[in-house]
Amino acid sequence: MRATWLSAETDFAHVILAGDVGGTNTTLALFGMTDRRFTMLFKASFASQEVRSFLDPVAETLRAVAERGERLKPTMCCVCAAGPVRDNVCRMTNTAWDVDGQAIERRFGIRTVVVNDFAGLSFGLPLLDLENPAQITKLPHSDGTFAPPSGERLAVLGAGTGLGLAFLIESDGRSVAVPSEGGHSDFAPVDEESAELWRFVMEQYGGPPGAEPFVSGRGINNIFEFFKRRGMPVAGILAEIDAASSDERPALISAHAQDSPDCKRIMRRFVGLYGSFAARAALMFLPTGGLFIAGGIVEKNEPLFVEDHLFMKAFEYNYKDNIRAVLMGIPVFIVRDYATSLYGAANAASSLLRRPA
Repeated sequence: MRATWLSAETDFAHVILAGDVGGTNTTLALFGMTDRRFTMLFKASFASQEVRSFLDPVAETLRAVAERGERLKPTMCCVCAAGPVRDNVCRMTNTAWDVDGQAIERRFGIRTVVVNDFAGLSFGLPLLDLENPAQITKLPHSDGTFAPPSGERLAVLGAGTGLGLAFLIESDGRSVAVPSEGGHSDFAPVDEESAELWRFVMEQYGGPPGAEPFVSGRGINNIFEFFKRRGMPVAGILAEIDAASSDERPALISAHAQDSPDCKRIMRRFVGLYGSFAARAALMFLPTGGLFIAGGIVEKNEPLFVEDHLFMKAFEYNYKDNIRAVLMGIPVFIVRDYATSLYGAANAASSLLRRPA
């Protein structure tokens, strides 16, 4: 366990245990909450592949917290986990163990709710400071303007290993988050090259592919393979990338986007497809409070997203002027703060478990 105390405060209306669990890292944090202000007090990190049961890191974290006294004993817990959630249990996608809310309640006596990772992330959106560049990058529209946030609907999407999508509605001081499988909705080509790419990917999958095989790490690899078929020379750094595994290639292509014209071409095509998918999500949810782009790929490639408005030009592209105007009215942000998921889990616990006063 790698653990850090972040605050010595103990006077809170509620104390919450929050978790963010993925195939690589398991992170637990203790939050104090008063008047919907969340203060992270303690954070502990574990390597997910070294965990045998999720109850073990919870027990270690609670033991460390107990050393600071009874006032910091949590009464609520929310865990955001990467996988489908049913009956308060997340069947983890990339670990041999699951996250079981009832098991946590039975062993530790803490009311617990388990939510999908993107639902949890969406609970963190209202807590972000949109004027803090350490948390948020505002993406200007192609005319240089920023659409002001308005209303109570927000949405978040993020490409990483897969493609996640969720939206959130704020109502009466509480948040209602709705997960989705929108990352598996149909992919729509926007020009001849992307139509050829669609046909290429369909051949690999044996049927019409959804958006995820284009807008994800796997999507970067698929674009690489497509450009190879179209005659892109595989030499130099591209030969090294070609020799790597399909899981390793996306990070290598991304890392060389600034010194290899071919890698940059691959990443620019990816960013354009990402913008097109973001537009479809925006039109489904109309998140006038903000559309938030999260995940590891955008964090590592932010300059490409803002370069000559590449992402936003794809986002705004539409065959109808009135729909383009709708898209121009939606504010778009890049989420830069990795802790948003933990704050989201704390907010989810407060919204879903706290009894009305």
